[in-house]
Amino acid sequence: MLNVILEYAGVKCPQDKPYIESFIGSYKTEELYRHEYRGFAEAMTGWETYRAWYREDRLHQALAYQSPLGYAKRAERSILLVA
Repeated sequence: MLNVILEYAGVKCPQDKPYIESFIGSYKTEELYRHEYRGFAEAMTGWETYRAWYREDRLHQALAYQSPLGYAKRAERSILLVA
């Protein structure tokens, strides 16, 4: 069992999950609007590439200009040092 809890955001309720709304907005402007896909497979490749870049390389102002993965690794190390 994965112990995953699903959460549902209401329709036209951006205040429910602002981080999801922000990510989808970034995806649209940084990836979707800049490319014309020739098929579903190409669109999926674009999605996976964007998602990996967003997690691993894209710098986020809210994370002190680090990528989410870099921020998580740094936070994990700081917790281990304190414990």
